[in-house]
Order: sequence, then C-alpha cells, then structure tokens
Amino acid sequence: KYPEMISEPKIATKILLHGFTNGTWTGKKISDYINEKKCLYVAARKCINWTDKAELIAAYARKFETILKQSQQ
Repeated sequence: KYPEMISEPKIATKILLHGFTNGTWTGKKISDYINEKKCLYVAARKCINWTDKAELIAAYARKFETILKQSQQ
C-alpha cells in the first residue's frame, strides 16, 4: 500500500529478514545454504540476487565471520 516505506530502515530490515527466511524472492532460503552443517556463502547469494557479485559478497562474509570469531577469543 505504501511502497515508499521500504526505504525506512526498520521496515527494510523486516522485509529483508522475511525474504531470507522464507525464500520470498527466489524460492531459496538462507537456511538452504547456511546452517549448522554447511556454510555456502557463494551459493547463498541465490536467496536474493542469484549469482550477481556472489564471490565478492562471499569474501565480505568470510572476512566478517573471521572478525566475529576473533572477537570471541
């Protein structure tokens, strides 16, 4: 009803999380690729934009994961 509201961070975050969790945009859910048994960052890009810049974004994810792990030591 109010598409301009998507630019509001709180609403954009809800939409993003819903899409990733339920596979709203592509039929692929984040849990299909990242879960307790696997971590497929490149393939996870299919949840939102198929393979557009998948390697670049996967590199960001790996770096972020490393930082998080280091901060827990």
